[in-house]
Amino acid sequence: MDIIRLSIAIFVVVYLFMIPIFFRLQDKEDERMSVAMSLFVMAALALIPTAVLVGIIMIGYLFMDIVSITPFIHFASHWDTVVYVITLLIILSAGELVIIPIAKSLLTLVLRHPISKWSGYLVTIVMNTLLIFIISELLPGVTIQGIEVALCMALVYQCIEWIVEIRTAKQSAKPK
Repeated sequence: MDIIRLSIAIFVVVYLFMIPIFFRLQDKEDERMSVAMSLFVMAALALIPTAVLVGIIMIGYLFMDIVSITPFIHFASHWDTVVYVITLLIILSAGELVIIPIAKSLLTLVLRHPISKWSGYLVTIVMNTLLIFIISELLPGVTIQGIEVALCMALVYQCIEWIVEIRTAKQSAKPK
């Protein structure tokens, strides 16, 4: 299935799911909104998740092309790459929100002393390494060479996080 058909299918599914929700909200808030305007607003809102999902799929294809030259990670097909990228985004986001704060709290509890910023970074790198390695082992179409590859991926992810953190700190330090 090419990307245009896939994006049309995603758009139609999201649009169909939005119809009952939007009309329920319309009944509660404003009776004057016309049906044409309602359909236009729903189409505009349905484009956002469609663009996000198609973007993730395109990142998966790009990721497949980038890693196809390396012997460290191997994907059985393009769809395994897409599933891996989506799963990685979900699991690493859940890790940042739930798993890593719990690990840092447990480390603070065990040490009975607040951990430093650098120790927190180390915990983040270790937990991301474990999450990436577990994801790679559980997904059937993905093969990585070892935990070292997962560590390298976690370090790249952490470097991106540091770059964003430094840029945010510089932006907030600028006088207005």
